[in-house]
Amino acid sequence: MAVAEPIVRSRISLAEFAQLPEGPPDYEYERGELIEMPRPHPRHNGLAAFLFTFLDAHVRQNRLGRVFLDSLVAVLPDVVYAPDVFFIAREGAAEYDPESGQVTGPPDLVVAVLSPRGGEARDRVGKFEVLPGGGSGVVLDHRSDGARG
Repeated sequence: MAVAEPIVRSRISLAEFAQLPEGPPDYEYERGELIEMPRPHPRHNGLAAFLFTFLDAHVRQNRLGRVFLDSLVAVLPDVVYAPDVFFIAREGAAEYDPESGQVTGPPDLVVAVLSPRGGEARDRVGKFEVLPGGGSGVVLDHRSDGARG
């Protein structure tokens, strides 16, 4: 059985977070806390990539919006996550700026793929608690055949 890696946290301002270079290490930001994210398990990455490919093809074919893989999204002004996969509808609340690459606002669908390397409690509950109205979330566990939404 894999041993979970600890999630490293430290205090930082949102302005300081915005100035960080791209990872690794990878970080998320939650109400003044910088949260270092452990590297995912290869099965985690495979499941996220498969789901992204499937959703992206459907969304593009039907011109429904955009699907993103492991990209930062400012869910709230003081909460910045990097969901494994997320979807923003053409007419949704989230906005994507292709020039800067920034996504702002709650996605219409967020998918968290669990990994044995840590962060499971945040992925199962914590991240979905901050999704304001309308957003949907699904948790996939690469260790089982089930999904929870």
